[in-house]
Amino acid sequence: MSAICGIFNFKGKPVQLETLKNMMTPMSYWGPDGSGTWIKNSVGLGHLMLYNTPEALHETLPFKDHNENYIITSNARIDNRNELFETLNIPHSEQKKMPDSILILKAYQKWGEDCPDHLLGDWVFAVWDKLKQKIFIARDHQGNTGLYYFRSDRFFVFSSCLKGLLALPEVPQQLNEIRIAQILACWPVHGDPTAYKDILRLPPAHAMRITADKFDVWQYWYLENTPILRLNSDQEYLEAFLEIYTEAVRCRLRSARPVGAMLSGGLDSGSVAALAAREMKKKGQRLPVFSSVPLYDLTNTPAGRFGDETPYIKATAQYSGNMDLNFIRAENTTPMQGIRRSLNLHDEPGHAMGNYFWIIALFEEARQQGIGTILEGQGGNATVSWAGFGYLAQLTRAGQWDTLWKEIMGQRKLHHRFLLRIIWGQIVRPNIPPAMIKKLYEFQSKKLPWENFSALNQNLVEQLNFKQLMFSNQHDPFYGGKTNTRAGRYATIKPGRAFTGSKKGEIGAGFGVDIRDATLDKRIIEFCLSIPDAQYMRNGENRFLIRRAMQGIMPSKVLFNHQKGLQAADLVPRIMKNFNEITSAFEEILQSEIAKQFFEIKKIKNIIGGLQSQKECAISYSECVNLTRWMGSGLFLTKF
Repeated sequence: MSAICGIFNFKGKPVQLETLKNMMTPMSYWGPDGSGTWIKNSVGLGHLMLYNTPEALHETLPFKDHNENYIITSNARIDNRNELFETLNIPHSEQKKMPDSILILKAYQKWGEDCPDHLLGDWVFAVWDKLKQKIFIARDHQGNTGLYYFRSDRFFVFSSCLKGLLALPEVPQQLNEIRIAQILACWPVHGDPTAYKDILRLPPAHAMRITADKFDVWQYWYLENTPILRLNSDQEYLEAFLEIYTEAVRCRLRSARPVGAMLSGGLDSGSVAALAAREMKKKGQRLPVFSSVPLYDLTNTPAGRFGDETPYIKATAQYSGNMDLNFIRAENTTPMQGIRRSLNLHDEPGHAMGNYFWIIALFEEARQQGIGTILEGQGGNATVSWAGFGYLAQLTRAGQWDTLWKEIMGQRKLHHRFLLRIIWGQIVRPNIPPAMIKKLYEFQSKKLPWENFSALNQNLVEQLNFKQLMFSNQHDPFYGGKTNTRAGRYATIKPGRAFTGSKKGEIGAGFGVDIRDATLDKRIIEFCLSIPDAQYMRNGENRFLIRRAMQGIMPSKVLFNHQKGLQAADLVPRIMKNFNEITSAFEEILQSEIAKQFFEIKKIKNIIGGLQSQKECAISYSECVNLTRWMGSGLFLTKF
C-alpha cells in the first residue's frame, strides 16, 4: 500500500525538506513505485507510491490544484467512482485516467469536511487547505489503511506507520505501560492508543482538523445508527445480500497488478475467493489462492478444533474450477522469526503473534509470484457469516419462547450439544452481570480468568491499578457471552475504533501487496447489521444466510461443515523444533530491567521448561500461543 506523511509547524517555522525525508527514509519500502514531497513554508506533505489501481499509473502525489489552494496526499481505492463522476460532473473524457486521489480532492472542494460521507472504499488522505490554513485528514469507515500522529504545542506530524514518527528526535518515545499490560492480559483495547504514550492512532470513521491554534478529532460515521431493514421474504434477503456481496468483491478486483486471494477451509475467505473467481472467469482470468497448511503432526490440537483444512480448501478450489492452489507450509520460517518480523512491520507488539510465521511465508510467496492485490475475508465472522451469538439470550429477554425452544432443540440435534450446556452457555451465563461474577470470584478468592494464562507481574498490576481499570472501562475480564446480537457484532467489528485495518496495511506494505477485505465493505457491514437475526440462525443452524446464499457457488462439504479450523495449528511442534530461538529470545528479555518488571519470570521459565523436556504433552497449544505473545512483548520492551 502507498504511504502518506506530513508536518505542520504551528509557530510558522519553515518545514525542512531534510526533516520530511528523514520520515520517509525508514518507510521507503512502502513506495516501490516512487515518492514525492511538497513543502510550502510551515507545511510539508510526503507520499510513497505503490500502484494499486490502473488509474494510479497516472498519479503523482502530493497533488496541487492549479491555484495551489488545495494540496492532497492519499492512499486510496475509491469504489463508488461512477456515482462520484456523475455527482461531481466529471467529463467522460477525464474519467478513465482520473486517479482516486483527484476524485477525493474534488469531493473535498464540493463538500468540504463532509466529503468522507460520500466516499466508499479503503482510503486515508490529508488535504492542506491554503484558504482556511488547515490540514484536514480523514480515514475510511473500516478499511485496511492506517494513520498515526503526534502533536505538541509547536508542531503536528502524521504518518501511515509508526516508523515515520519514530524517525524524528522531536517525537518522544515513551512507553505506554498500560497498553503493554493490556496485550499481556488479552484485553483487546482498540481506538487511538499505541504502545507509545504520546503517539496516537486515528481510528477508522474519524476525521481531524488541524490549524495553528486548534485541533479537533471527531467520528463522522456510526454503524450503530444503521436502521433495521425489513424485506418480504427469506429469498429477498438472500438476493439483496448476494448482490451487495458480489459488488463488494468486484470492486476489490480493480487492480494495477495481478490479484490473488487467501483461502482457508471456511466460509469467509472461501466465499470471497469463490465470488472473485466467478467474476474473473468472465474475463478469462484465473485466481491464484494461497492457503496456510500444517507442516507437522497435529496430535496436540485443542478439542473441538481441526488444524488441517486441506480437504475443504481443495473442495472449494475444485468446485470453483477457476482457482490455482498454493499451499504454504512455512518450512523456512520459524515462529520466532515471525515474531521478530512482526515487530519490524508494526513497531509495537500484538495479541496473535504466533500467527506471523505463516503470514510472512504466505505473503512472501504471493510477492514472488508477482501478486499485487490479495483478497481476504477476515471480517466475515461479524458480517457475512455471523453465527448469531447472543440470539438465545435476546429471545429469552423478549419472551419469544416458541422461537427460543426451536433454536435450542435445533442446536441440540444439529450440533449434538447437551441441553444444559446450551441453556447455561447461551442463556443464563450471558445474562449474569460482570459485577456479580466479580463478587463471586472475590468471595472464593479466585484469580480472574486472564490471570491464569497471563505472565503479567502482579506488582505491576497493583501499581497500574489494572483490575479496577478493567471494570471502569467496562471491559469484561470474565469473557461472558453477549446479551444481544448487536453487542456481539460490535465486540468483533469494533466500529469507529478497530485497529486491525492499520495492521493489515503495514503487513501489505512489507510485501508490496494491497490487502482488501470485502467482508468489511461499508455496504456489507450496514446490510448485515440491518437485517433480522433470524436470517443468521434458523432451527439451530448458525451462519444461516451465507450457507444458503453460497449454494451453487461453494461446495456443500464446506457450506455445511460445523467444525472450526485453527490458525497456526502446528505451533507446538514448530516451537519445539526451534527451541533454541525461544531460549535466545528469553535471554534477551532477561537483560532488560524494564522487561523483567512486566513479567512473572518464574511462570515463563516453567513453560520453557516444559518445552525443554521435549515431550509434546508437557505444553499445550494455548500455552504456546501465550508464550509467543510474551516473547513478542518482551522483545519490544528491550528497546526501552
